[in-house]
Amino acid sequence: MLDFKPLTLADYDFVCKYLAFEKGNICDTLPGTIFMWRHHFQTAFCVDSKMLFFRIIHPDGFVAYSVPCGEGNLGAALHKLAETVKSRGETLIFSPVTPAQVETLKEYFTIARCQSMRDWADYVYDVNSMQTFPGKKLHGQRNFVNRFHKLYPDACVTAISRENLDLCKKFLAVYGGQARSEGAITEMGYVEEVLENYELYGLLGTCVLVGGDVVAFAIGSKRGNMLYEHIEKASRTYPGAYQKIASEFAKMYGTSEILYVNREDDMGNESLRTSKLAYQPVTLLEKYVVWAECL
Repeated sequence: MLDFKPLTLADYDFVCKYLAFEKGNICDTLPGTIFMWRHHFQTAFCVDSKMLFFRIIHPDGFVAYSVPCGEGNLGAALHKLAETVKSRGETLIFSPVTPAQVETLKEYFTIARCQSMRDWADYVYDVNSMQTFPGKKLHGQRNFVNRFHKLYPDACVTAISRENLDLCKKFLAVYGGQARSEGAITEMGYVEEVLENYELYGLLGTCVLVGGDVVAFAIGSKRGNMLYEHIEKASRTYPGAYQKIASEFAKMYGTSEILYVNREDDMGNESLRTSKLAYQPVTLLEKYVVWAECL
């Protein structure tokens, strides 16, 4: 039987070795996302026969598992997971699952139910569009950036580093102090932990400073031809700061091999959905919850 244990920051480097075998392009398979949100999902993990497994508590309250990844045998790993779940008296549920993984699971299980999760769909953008906001459809974002330049001509952009990390923390303390909803307050705690353990996370970061103070920052990572933005925060008292940091993050890390920017999901937040759609995504990466039964 598989023996799951709670995921902690002490497991970061160990788990990353297995995630290197992950070929999917949804944000949920990136170390930054997995560890940042581990408390939210009560994430537990297990490594068995060179395969990595995750167990989460889905927001709807049920237990779900990842499709295993690693250099071991997938069929054997899925069989062992199914036996473990059966012994626990649970239903075998996988989440989040990509369309390709749905097809893979069909080779090993009878799919009793497959539910799309629109609120978790990742928004993917053309990297060049995110860098410069060209054309009529993005004129609004471009105008906000131009307004920011006119209002704050001495603003500077730099990578997040030891030298400015405390300034990012200072900004987050003010930004987080304005959070009102329980979800927003909780998220601020997760972002704070990332900043406190920035070197361990090994992420990519960009910040915008005005008058020596951080007014916006973004943090993310890369995999293949995709740049991921895990965190984006900006002060609304500086018009155009959000558009500016989105553009500068894509410029700083959208190197020659990068074709797309994954700005993650909208969590079902309507205002966030409207904002992300306004940036004209080239596609949304679908994710599913799959209820499986052994063949």
